[in-house]
Amino acid sequence: MPNLKPTTSIYNAVINALSRAPGNRLKFAQKAEKYLMEMHRRSAKGEKEVQPDVRTWAAVLRSWAMSRAPDAAENAERVLDQLEDMHLKGETPIRPNYVCYTTVMGAWGHSRRHDALDKMEAILLRMEDHFTKTQEADMRPNTVSYVTAIDAFVRRNDRNAAKRAQATVDRMMKLSSMKLGHVRPTRIVFNTLIHAWSKSKESEAAQRAEEIFKWMEAQYQAGDYLVRPDDVSLCAVLNAWANQADSNGAYRAQQIFDHMQSLSLEQRGFHISIMMPNIVIKAIARSGDVDAVSRAEDILIRLENDFLFDRSTLRPDVTTYSSVINCCAYFRHNAGKAEALEVALRTFRKLCDMDGDKPNNITFGTLFKAISNLMPQEDEQRETLTRSLFDKCCEEGLVDPFVLSQIRAASPQLFEELIEETGGKLGPKSFMDPSNIEQILDNIPTEWSAYVLD
Repeated sequence: MPNLKPTTSIYNAVINALSRAPGNRLKFAQKAEKYLMEMHRRSAKGEKEVQPDVRTWAAVLRSWAMSRAPDAAENAERVLDQLEDMHLKGETPIRPNYVCYTTVMGAWGHSRRHDALDKMEAILLRMEDHFTKTQEADMRPNTVSYVTAIDAFVRRNDRNAAKRAQATVDRMMKLSSMKLGHVRPTRIVFNTLIHAWSKSKESEAAQRAEEIFKWMEAQYQAGDYLVRPDDVSLCAVLNAWANQADSNGAYRAQQIFDHMQSLSLEQRGFHISIMMPNIVIKAIARSGDVDAVSRAEDILIRLENDFLFDRSTLRPDVTTYSSVINCCAYFRHNAGKAEALEVALRTFRKLCDMDGDKPNNITFGTLFKAISNLMPQEDEQRETLTRSLFDKCCEEGLVDPFVLSQIRAASPQLFEELIEETGGKLGPKSFMDPSNIEQILDNIPTEWSAYVLD
């Protein structure tokens, strides 16, 4: 279309496409900024139909934020500073809005610079302060702004991450109480905060996560649907206790789940999912308690029976069975190892016999780990069992690095044979060399790994 003249909308469409395109994102970010400068030059010469608007600038900022370049955040802030400077000088009527600032926050949130989180937080504080003083809606940080900040604290996994996340939400609540129009925290904000505490190493982290969840419950019961907890909220609390499983956290996780399951749907406000008992089983496995295996299997049996007799719609899945096997694999008390192995094998057989879900590569790898940890090396059945299960694993197309690493521990003889059969040479110090596993995977029949889950 030779007579089609560029307009702001056309430029914006191109820059937007560049900001979201896969491939060389650094090159696309540079190109997006080049188009922005081209628009500015042309509009300065009188071509008002190509004058950049705030969407143009936001798309360029997004291009830099998504560029994956080591200096992505620095470049995003440079462009933002440029827009602010041009607006102050009267060179453009456009000024940054909350979308622009939040985009740059996100860029800093993904930066590896030591002061990145401070720079991100400074932008949020600047927006808060500006809106408090002016009540200009386009400068008000929104829910995405706050979730961006909290999520960045969590990802960095800094020692003070949860405390900084908590301070951010506390400040958000204080600002919203001023009745100036600041956004109030909603469920997604509190869920992100609970997640922050679930990742924390602080001794009171799980308790803090549970307190937030209970507060959300109370607010919902009082009629505040904006903070109604959901399945994500509960899973985060259970994970918080699972991460403190060796300090009675497993018992608390099970108590919370049992209590929530006893409530009606109306009382809870959300449906129970199979992820929740799976997390509880994970917590029990981490506890190291002498009764861990029996408790994990009891949960599985209860789930099976409740589903079988239509008392519940929760059906155990491959993760449930694999989690019970994992609990057995990490059982470390000498008295009871034989029983733990029997539970692992019994659980595996039940999964094999199920309609629907079947063992995956994680299941097999975990079962080999159980054999390695629970069966004495001198037990002849250990070698026989390992080889039999490995044959089945190959038939199912589920051989992966995890499986092979556990085969190496469960049956060194079988692992050596696999190295030799795939053309490798085993020296006296090379048994644990990771390249052995890579070599085996590169040379075994492709059908042995055809159905591996990433």
